[in-house]
Amino acid sequence: MPSLSTVVSSLVRDAAAGATAGERVAALDRSDLEDRLSDPPESFVEESEIDAFLRERFPPPEEPPIDHLTKALHPAVRDRYLESWQPGETAIRPYEVFLHPADVGEDGQRRFEGLERLPGLDPADLPLERRGDLPFLTPEAVGRIRDAAANAIGTRRRDAIRTVAESGIPEPVVEDVEMDVKLAIDEDLDARAIDARAATGVESQAVCSLSARMHFR
Repeated sequence: MPSLSTVVSSLVRDAAAGATAGERVAALDRSDLEDRLSDPPESFVEESEIDAFLRERFPPPEEPPIDHLTKALHPAVRDRYLESWQPGETAIRPYEVFLHPADVGEDGQRRFEGLERLPGLDPADLPLERRGDLPFLTPEAVGRIRDAAANAIGTRRRDAIRTVAESGIPEPVVEDVEMDVKLAIDEDLDARAIDARAATGVESQAVCSLSARMHFR
């Protein structure tokens, strides 16, 4: 076994290495955070967060707008649409009737108010599919709305990170490390660190505790 002084030196060295390694990792994390500020807003958002945003802002209709469908579609086409219609989780989905006030007037059965507030989105420019005079959301239109929602969520999140970065990110510094280690010592005062709870073949008289408190400047 190594000498007692060697074991103590090794433990102190390992503790110091662990402290400095922790500071280095924190510095790298801080650098990564600052580097991310150049990433596009969408990179800060998960798809599930976009889903939750759309569910909250644009809840699904409880029933299809039968009156508008009846006015715009042939009865057979209307019936096929109604047979496949389900409430879903949000009104923002492909082939949902797009009853925006610009299309059906302020007294429309269902509105998509709030789309105008999404950054970079103009509802008037959405690629809609029209059947008769009735507009329907296309997959491309839904994609644009989801992109705009991601931009809105991500911009707020990135701005919050930028505020933290500009005001100064706290730099962690390890000042103190406390150590309490069990050692097995033989008659020559050679030692090894052990787990006293699991040690086998070690006499209780040959076990001691090493406690140390290290301060780093």
